[in-house]
Amino acid sequence: MMICISFVDCSQPELAMILLTLGISLTGFQYGGGLYMNAGDIAPSYAGVIYGISNTAATIPGFLAPLTIGLLTPDQTQHQWRMVFYISAAIYVFGTVVFVAFSDGNLQAWAAEQTSLGVLEPEETTLELKDIRAADSSEGQSNKC
Repeated sequence: MMICISFVDCSQPELAMILLTLGISLTGFQYGGGLYMNAGDIAPSYAGVIYGISNTAATIPGFLAPLTIGLLTPDQTQHQWRMVFYISAAIYVFGTVVFVAFSDGNLQAWAAEQTSLGVLEPEETTLELKDIRAADSSEGQSNKC
C-alpha cells in the first residue's frame, strides 16, 4: 500500500487517504497473531518486561522519522515523497522477514524456571487465617494505654 500511495498525485487526495487508511489497517494483523502475541507465548512470566523493552525500542523510529522525512523531502516533490514511501515499505518488509525467519512460539527454557530467580512458591508464602488474626490481636493489646 505504501508504494501505491507514492504514485498518487496531488489531484487525488481521496484515493491517497483510502490507500493510507487501508495500509495502516492491514498492519493491525500484527496484533492478532504476530509480534505482540509472541512475547506471551515464549515467556508468559516475563511478557510485561519483554513488551516494555520492545515498546521502548519501538519509540525510536517515532523520534527519527520526522527528522529523516524532513531531510529526504526538502522540496516536497512527489519523487522525494516516493523515496519516503519506498523506505517505509522496505522497513516493513525487512521487519516481517526477520520476524518470520527468527521467531519461535515455544516456551523458552530461560522463561520456564521462575524459582531460579529466587521467587518463592505460593505455598511458602501462604499464612493461615488464624495466624494473621492472632498477630493482629496481639498488636492491638500492646498498643492500649
